[in-house]
Amino acid sequence: MRRPTVGQAVVALVVTAGLVRIGLVVGHLSSRHLNEDQASVLLAAQELLRGQVHQPSFPGQSYGVVFEGLGAAAGSLVGIPPVVGLTATLALLWYAGWVVVAAGAWDAGARATGLLAAAAPLLLAVYPVYYASVFTVGLGRLLGVVAAVLLWRRRWVPLGVGAGALAVVFDPSSVLLPVVGALLAGRALVGAVRAQWLSVAFACQPALAWAAWRRWFAVTHPDHVLHAAPSVDPSWSGLTEVVTRGPHYAGSFSLAVLPGGWPVLVLVALVFLACLLLGGWQVRAAAVALAALTALIAATPRALDDVSPFLPGSRVFLAVPYAVVLLAAAVEPRLVGQRLRSAVLPVAAAVVLVSACAGAVRWQSSAGVILAAAATAPVVPLVPEQEMEQRCRAARELGTELVVFLDDRAAAYGCPVLLDDAPATLLPAYERRTWRLYEEADEVRGRVAVVGNAELCGTATAVGLVCRPAPGSLPAVVVEPAGMSSLQALRALGVFVRPFGPGCVPERPETCVQALPGGSGRSQGARS
Repeated sequence: MRRPTVGQAVVALVVTAGLVRIGLVVGHLSSRHLNEDQASVLLAAQELLRGQVHQPSFPGQSYGVVFEGLGAAAGSLVGIPPVVGLTATLALLWYAGWVVVAAGAWDAGARATGLLAAAAPLLLAVYPVYYASVFTVGLGRLLGVVAAVLLWRRRWVPLGVGAGALAVVFDPSSVLLPVVGALLAGRALVGAVRAQWLSVAFACQPALAWAAWRRWFAVTHPDHVLHAAPSVDPSWSGLTEVVTRGPHYAGSFSLAVLPGGWPVLVLVALVFLACLLLGGWQVRAAAVALAALTALIAATPRALDDVSPFLPGSRVFLAVPYAVVLLAAAVEPRLVGQRLRSAVLPVAAAVVLVSACAGAVRWQSSAGVILAAAATAPVVPLVPEQEMEQRCRAARELGTELVVFLDDRAAAYGCPVLLDDAPATLLPAYERRTWRLYEEADEVRGRVAVVGNAELCGTATAVGLVCRPAPGSLPAVVVEPAGMSSLQALRALGVFVRPFGPGCVPERPETCVQALPGGSGRSQGARS
């Protein structure tokens, strides 16, 4: 057994330090809050482990997947708190992409780039690491990175093509990664595909099958889609606005040593300049393609959806840093040359050390800024996990089989995740789990708790329902449906139930046939 070289030992040390940094971010920042998207992923993943497959995409959407939550769902079986498990899984998926880039760069002779890629958690400021651990879309990017690296290697081309196809199906914004990898491989990739065309075709089948299933489901069950796929309609005005605010967007990938967006933009510009001046035609083509695809992404409406640090417009560019570092790995051998090859690794190690020290010094202030902003996060609120557990326990203490939340999305999706014996929940106005609406359209329950309006008993009495204010800290009432289904009782109370039913497109309410509050509820459609 060969002893590891000094360079390999340094990389191993850097990876270990990177994992420690990720653990610090997850333990002290990411796992302290829960939002509705995270809760939805966790809940859907737990149902997957129980063999309950309700739709191929993210609940309530025609795009996205929930596989990122499987690690957390499995971890909860052995006592790992679900929020810790999810944020750790997301952070590790993000870092795994950098480790794959590092391995590809090291194998290609770009040792300095490989070391810097492996040190991503140490080189970046706290926020980029934090956001990667809370944004529930990571598997597609990782598959895209794997594809980009494998496409360089002839024997692994079929797996690379298959991984790239799945990456695009799971997360279309990751398409730039396999494109860059394919262009860097050049003619060798064309020859490998020709020689292994049958294996390549076979490797594409999972992605094709998944895309076909998702499309079929969206057509046959349109009421399961609250949000259609984001528009890919690029506009010059959108691109101009994103370019004008370039430093703001680049600030989401800020460095520990040089905070802000401008240093990031300068580094990216230097990599592109080196590719154009020193790279072969493959490297130049890859650089131009990356610039073009990034501009296309920047011109889409989603890039302008810049709500807060917890839902930034920069989330559409999360695959770009991997691609830029892949370009740096491709051009490093020409930039450094044979003479300086042994000298750049110590320089890279010194950069990592300085960056790690700077990150440690700034940790307290950076973490404080994130926690302070989390308390007022708009659109997708971040709820402290302890506060969420208190809400869920209070809902459980109401003693009903069903708890209806009028406006608390995080609790509606999060309580079944955080409490093993939580009652069934429903969010009628914005229920992503369409199958729950079908279930409650026919389910007759003895008592139903409605949380979010403690004044409903007046309406309930007027329509002949038994109602009483609920004790405890929640603004809630307990209603006895008196033979009605849960949805019938809610409609009788004047509670809005979002449209659903066969052929119903929620974004076009005129396509939806609503059951009368006093009807059977079956006109909403059979169970899905």
